[in-house]
Amino acid sequence: MGIYAQTLKNIATEDFERLEDEHQRLHDSIDIIRSTCINLENLLSCQNCNRVQIATCKGRLTSFSYNLISISENHFDFEESIMLQVAGISKESEEFHNHQQSHQNILKELKEALSECDLLDSQGRTAECYRLLYRRAAELHEEHGRLFDLE
Repeated sequence: MGIYAQTLKNIATEDFERLEDEHQRLHDSIDIIRSTCINLENLLSCQNCNRVQIATCKGRLTSFSYNLISISENHFDFEESIMLQVAGISKESEEFHNHQQSHQNILKELKEALSECDLLDSQGRTAECYRLLYRRAAELHEEHGRLFDLE
């Protein structure tokens, strides 16, 4: 049994509910990114959008990006603190270290994607930015869930 599964067996109901709520917030944040850009799945550019849609996408991009980082950071901090409260799990534990390293890698890759997005958006390639941000965020969080959280 992995560290996360061990943790879930031994935490208070309120903590479990908070973890689940935070997982849902992450999912919802990623889904909002997907649903905002009407060209996300058709690979078209913003040229097919009206002014209101373009302004909406450009205006929301920054807040979505940093909201995703903030939600992820807060969730990871809470998840790690919960794991450390469980008997037998310490910061020196290899499993804890691997889980924590995965969190750090996700944040690093999300921040790199945001840097790419800034460049794409400044070049008028906002739809491409949304595709990149959505794809990376979804892939990173899904992979982490498969490797660590769904044991």
